[in-house]
Amino acid sequence: MDILLLTAGVKASLRAAQAGIDLYAERAADKAIFLPDIELPPATIADEITRFLNDNPQHKTQPPFASGWSNMPPMWSESDAQKEQDCIAKYIELKAAAGLIDLPTNQRDELIGGRMVEQWRASKQPPTAWSRVALTLVDIGIEFVSAYPSVMGENSKGETLVLAFAQNLSQLIPDDITDMGNRSDFESRLMGIFLRAGLTTLINDDKTIIENTDVKHLVNGIIKPINDALPETFEEQIRYNAVIEAFISDSAAAAFSIIATKTDVYLGDKFSDDKALGAVTSALLKATAATTAAEDITAVVGKSGVQALYKSVLRVAAAKPELFISEGVGGDHHDLLVQMFSNTASIILRESANGLSREMALAIATMVIDTVGENASLLLKLDNDKPWESVAIELVENISASVSTALSSNQRIQLFTQQQQFEYIRIVLKHSAETPEMLGSRNAELNAVIAGVAAIMAADEKLLISNQGWLQIVATASQIASLNPEKLFGIDPEAAVNSFAVSVIKPIVEVATQALETMPTTPLRGQTLSTVLQMVFESLAGNVLAVANQPDLIKAYMQDLATKIAQDPLQWGSESILDHIEETLQVVLATGSLPTID
Repeated sequence: MDILLLTAGVKASLRAAQAGIDLYAERAADKAIFLPDIELPPATIADEITRFLNDNPQHKTQPPFASGWSNMPPMWSESDAQKEQDCIAKYIELKAAAGLIDLPTNQRDELIGGRMVEQWRASKQPPTAWSRVALTLVDIGIEFVSAYPSVMGENSKGETLVLAFAQNLSQLIPDDITDMGNRSDFESRLMGIFLRAGLTTLINDDKTIIENTDVKHLVNGIIKPINDALPETFEEQIRYNAVIEAFISDSAAAAFSIIATKTDVYLGDKFSDDKALGAVTSALLKATAATTAAEDITAVVGKSGVQALYKSVLRVAAAKPELFISEGVGGDHHDLLVQMFSNTASIILRESANGLSREMALAIATMVIDTVGENASLLLKLDNDKPWESVAIELVENISASVSTALSSNQRIQLFTQQQQFEYIRIVLKHSAETPEMLGSRNAELNAVIAGVAAIMAADEKLLISNQGWLQIVATASQIASLNPEKLFGIDPEAAVNSFAVSVIKPIVEVATQALETMPTTPLRGQTLSTVLQMVFESLAGNVLAVANQPDLIKAYMQDLATKIAQDPLQWGSESILDHIEETLQVVLATGSLPTID
């Protein structure tokens, strides 16, 4: 089967659709060889090819007809299924070409290919496996021509995308089409899902680059592993189709966007990213089909959850394929990937039983995967014996447990919206990544930051600081903690509630709460208090010898200030409070000498 001829036919059909119904009819009148369809006579295809070869003996000894031709008796009969399909396609091609001998090659190929597509559309003995997928491309292309003319114009990125898919059909169609069984319907549907996703990506982002190599990576790395995994039995196929539907439709658009928006970081010379993408896809399929406790992954995290996990790992694979394969080997981390998907689902299931919402647990998992993947090169240098997947599994488990504990016992954090809870974890991960060890061998310290900040928040019983204000404090605290390992919160999450930072910061919130009871209009709240806490966190990065030896020092310092504010409210506003703290705080922390407040 000539794949370039098929591509030309798809292109001709798209152009016919682009011309509109009136021009389509005109084209049919002017070029009768293109329309209407070739009408095959009622004889069998074997009889027709035999008659054709007798009339054109030069083809008898040429491929693809040669293997099926016999001189005694003179007839064509091909036993090999694939060669038979090739002969049928070649017969249609030669039959259509008979009246086009004087046309330029490009125009003749387009018309011949177009006739073949039209022939298949009329269901006249097509090469079934090829035609179903090819017709899917044509029909979806025409669908987008009518709905989005700009993205599907001649020589447009949309047309380029459709043709690129057509040129890569051989990646899906096996050599022996008798092995396909029920796959032909599935392959056309699978290709259709990805083509629609790709065209939709073009509509939503007109800057997307389309190259044939991009589509080849998509077919090799994602579509083919899905297709090859189709099981044999009907019962397994039903389950498998459900798994595919759970993550492929929306993920296809994301996957295509990742590959099609091609940059040098995605497609390097040393590693083949389609193998990495294939490893991710195969691992998720295997893990999804496996059970996790009493449920499979789809049942645990839902359709959107499977998509989120798939896309997060896919982003890592596209950006850093070397994490998934070794040069010349390919897929050597497959078992670890399966374990990562399965264990992540197990963690989500376990923590949801402990009160952590599955949405939150899933968000933690995807954020961890993104962060660890982004910093994987550094993490691998820290510990060559611990692949990035193992680091990710450990972090997902530890952070999920820490957040679950914080949310179940901390009424202040419970007042965060779900998005703000997500942001809490994202901020801590982002700043912790500035010290890669906090993601790797010292990840307990990261959990101590989460637990410690939560303990400080718990003191805000009167809601002195807004949710957004607390997120600003979290950002400062996690950044200072990452720059000062062990100093602020220690490395034991269970002991974090009694850590140095908590012992210094928490009394400030308590003093402000007491001040509110005696002075309802106190300025020591809201953004002012939030800024004070951030200033104290920043000061803890310096000399803190005195406050370390005198645990009640900062409380006395703040009580003196609160008393002066209550006695002379006109002198003490937000600006003067912050100026005073900026001028005196570091001296107090280092020397223990409380300032004289006039």
